[in-house]
Amino acid sequence: MKLEKFKQRDPKKVGIIVFTVACILLIAGVFFYTSFASFEVK
Repeated sequence: MKLEKFKQRDPKKVGIIVFTVACILLIAGVFFYTSFASFEVK
């Protein structure tokens, strides 16, 4: 029985995770930008 410290990463799975996180950050950034821009003093 051999020990493996690290599993082989599946490039497709990593790509999906990166894409999902990027989309979430983009949506959150747009949401926070619009919510803080509405409280701007003119």
